[in-house]
Amino acid sequence: MFFLHPWFLLAAGGVLAPIFLHLLNRRRSSRRPWGAMMFLAATLAQRRRRILAEEFLLLATRCLIVALAAVAFARPCAAAGEGAAWVATAAVALAALLLGAAAAASWSNRRVRVRALVAAVALAAFAAVSASVDGVRAYLGAVRAGARDVAIVLDASSSMAVAGADGRSAFDRARKEIDNFIQSSPRNTAFALILGGTQPQALTASPVTDRRLLFQLLDEARPLEGTFQAPDAVALAAAVLAQGSQSTKQVVVFGDGQAAGWRFGDDETWAYVSDALGRLPGTPRVIWRTLGLPERLRNLTVADLRLSRTAIGTDRDVRVDVTVANNGDEAATPDALLLSAEGRTYSDSAVGQLQPGQRRTVSFRHRFRSPGTHAVKAILDVSDDLPSDNALTRVAAVRSGMRVLVVEGARGRRLADQPGVFVALALSPASVAKDAEKGAGGGKTPAPPPAAPSFVAPTRVAAADLGSVESLSDYAAVVLADVPRLGTNDAVRLRDYVEAGGGLLAVCGPRARPDFYNGWTDSDGAPLLPLALVGDAPRKSDGVPLDPKSIAHPALAALAADGDLGSAVFEQRWTTDPAPSARVGASLASGDALFADHRAGKGRVLQFAAALDPASGNLVSRQGFLPMVHELVYYIARPVVPDLNLQPAVGAALTLDGAGETGGAHGLRGVYRSGDADGPLLRVSLDRTLQLDWRQRPLDPALPNNAPVHVEWTGSLTVPVPGVYTVTAQSGGRAVVSFPEDRRHLGLRRSSATVDLEAGRRHDLVVTYDGKNRDGSFLMLRWRGPGIPGEQTIPEAFLSPRRATDRAWSETYPVAVESAGGPLPATLRVSRDAVALAIPRRLAPGTYAAAVPAALAPSLNDLGPLSNGFARVAFCVATDASESVLAPATPDDIAFAARHADFVAASTPDELARAIGGAKVGRELWRRAAAPLFILLVLEIFLTRWISGQRRLGEEGRVSFDEGTQVSSRFAEILREMTGSV
Repeated sequence: MFFLHPWFLLAAGGVLAPIFLHLLNRRRSSRRPWGAMMFLAATLAQRRRRILAEEFLLLATRCLIVALAAVAFARPCAAAGEGAAWVATAAVALAALLLGAAAAASWSNRRVRVRALVAAVALAAFAAVSASVDGVRAYLGAVRAGARDVAIVLDASSSMAVAGADGRSAFDRARKEIDNFIQSSPRNTAFALILGGTQPQALTASPVTDRRLLFQLLDEARPLEGTFQAPDAVALAAAVLAQGSQSTKQVVVFGDGQAAGWRFGDDETWAYVSDALGRLPGTPRVIWRTLGLPERLRNLTVADLRLSRTAIGTDRDVRVDVTVANNGDEAATPDALLLSAEGRTYSDSAVGQLQPGQRRTVSFRHRFRSPGTHAVKAILDVSDDLPSDNALTRVAAVRSGMRVLVVEGARGRRLADQPGVFVALALSPASVAKDAEKGAGGGKTPAPPPAAPSFVAPTRVAAADLGSVESLSDYAAVVLADVPRLGTNDAVRLRDYVEAGGGLLAVCGPRARPDFYNGWTDSDGAPLLPLALVGDAPRKSDGVPLDPKSIAHPALAALAADGDLGSAVFEQRWTTDPAPSARVGASLASGDALFADHRAGKGRVLQFAAALDPASGNLVSRQGFLPMVHELVYYIARPVVPDLNLQPAVGAALTLDGAGETGGAHGLRGVYRSGDADGPLLRVSLDRTLQLDWRQRPLDPALPNNAPVHVEWTGSLTVPVPGVYTVTAQSGGRAVVSFPEDRRHLGLRRSSATVDLEAGRRHDLVVTYDGKNRDGSFLMLRWRGPGIPGEQTIPEAFLSPRRATDRAWSETYPVAVESAGGPLPATLRVSRDAVALAIPRRLAPGTYAAAVPAALAPSLNDLGPLSNGFARVAFCVATDASESVLAPATPDDIAFAARHADFVAASTPDELARAIGGAKVGRELWRRAAAPLFILLVLEIFLTRWISGQRRLGEEGRVSFDEGTQVSSRFAEILREMTGSV
């Protein structure tokens, strides 16, 4: 046994006070000769024994009171694993105390006094030595067990700012309790402080014992925005504890008890937490000190903000839907709902009262004035308990335009006879107006009035001229407007375009040939189109109406309810057989599918079973036709508009250009750098033929003349016939040609390579060049082989930027991300699939901006003005909606965490103290001393009053004497005994 406050044991010396007072106040008797005294001897002896017993009981009680009080204040503790040895020591000390009281009570009896004092001193000395040895041993053991590193995690999420019934927030109450917890802990306990939020922060790099520093850090801590990501905070705490020197580790989390952010039920996350804790010595215990959520909450929340379109331009308004929810326990009415965008603010004061659990959506309309990434913010003007969720920000990507290629199946003399004109007219009246003006020059077709510029810019080409389109990757979608069939090369090129992420709208009119469309397959041999055309020609009838209830396509959700598409009638359409992967977007009353879509590779194909012209029906005359074409084209278009609104996640990954490599392009992808292969990036371009000459102009105007330049071209080479080919790079610097898949050339750094190539498939090709910025800078890529007379420049038709190998590849470039807390390191990853921004950390809710090299993400070039070759792309991270609900953790949640770690929850400071100490240090015994102390106090009062009553101290009584003439019977009896008379 040991004592937490051993200096209080000095007060045990107070047991001598009752003894000294007794000795000073005891009555001294005087001797008087009296012949009759012998007759009172027996009575006096009996009374003396009773007084001695009374004084012994009173002295023992008072000494025990003082001793027990000193022991209780010294806070005795039984060390872990200690037996009942301290009970024997306590019994010996009690015996010594009782003997001392007995010696004082019988002080007049020298023999008894000496013997009692000697025994008391001997027992006291034995008890003192035994207690000292045992106490030192137990204390050292407890100190060794109590020496620990404790990581304190302070929940700093938004909900911790909610004030409780006492007017203080949970965050302030937690700081106060942490302060007391640190002060009451042993001095050899080292603490680490973690501020937990969306991204936990380690306030100390390792556990420290400097209390002053810890208190300063606590005072400076402030709540953060967002949700407390508890698993990340516990994992960070484990990493900080690993820097400590003590073998015993513990994690104490102070929070409000909300389940949000703990990810209960996620076995993968908690396996990661268990692994992080398992790397520490022993099994660290995680203690969650829950301060409790408020009983009542008044809280309105901006729950969602959505824009009606993802492809946004400056040509028309966009609808912004803001959803307001009541996540509190009482009804509330906001003063107004505000929407802010591009410096303009809109207000709606008619939101009205919302009951608990009720949601309401308010719509605004806004037309963006310039391309770029713009923040749209909704603000709720209301006074509630959780103001952090009264605002919500989203970022909208506003583009300067979106190009669509419309391939005409026929070219008529009149615009109305051209099958793609109505699609182009719906997408952009201005584009058709230009064609009409050309027709008006011949005096045959009147020009319609000029139209306002459109966000979508359609380009119409004849099917026979599709091969002349240099790069399909320049277009977000391709429309086949009643094209009978495509040539083999065009069909393969368009298939590759779709599989690489492009969008295809196939409008099958009366000119469409079923043998071509039904036999058009993807690279795996599956049908490329979602509908198979049945028969040799489209069916004609008096008119089959569109079934309005069948409009189920997600792009037409708004039009199906409010538009007039349900009144469309078709007089000519194909009978179709949907593929298993097809999703039918709308059907006719006859049950035939009108259009359907499905995925093909990374792209999407949508197919109409009727032409979009007046000859097939009256759909083109419906008011909903124009928005229908727009929404469907937006839907199938390759993702030229990145989703700039991220949900909270462990690592932020933002796809900026989802198209990746496009199969319709020819040439090699060139990466230009200043200096060597690790130098700063200059640009990335698609060089169609490597017949480049920079001797008359520099490679890059921004570089000094004769500055070193490194260029690497990657892609694939296709040969017309199989055989042995020699590819040579002639340059004014140092060039290297290699085929990575040919192991015979691994490690060779030569300007030419001779390889055996197969026809009909791509072969990876890499060409590198090191030279000067201007003087002598040129490169010619040439080949010779079967059927090639001499050495010639490789035509662009045999070069592709797509790499042939199936294994994934990626290139990384460092970029900077601006945030409220300063610049963040990030990486731009360029791969075959996409261009993505990766930030290897969890981001707090808010708005960010990344400087992206425009050469690496061409689709971002029209999002706004470029600066020094960089496009500034803004994006935002949303707040976790569950943070506003304030749902407490359940016993099942605690049990789930306990299955993965040594996890306990403590709702009071006493439960925390027990969870911290447990049986590892020891248990306090002061309660065992306090209970007898109370009993002895009551006993002392009772004994004092009883003894006082027995002795009648201070009372005067009457004394009566017998008459002198009378002889007492007792005297007579004694006299007879002495005289021997009967």
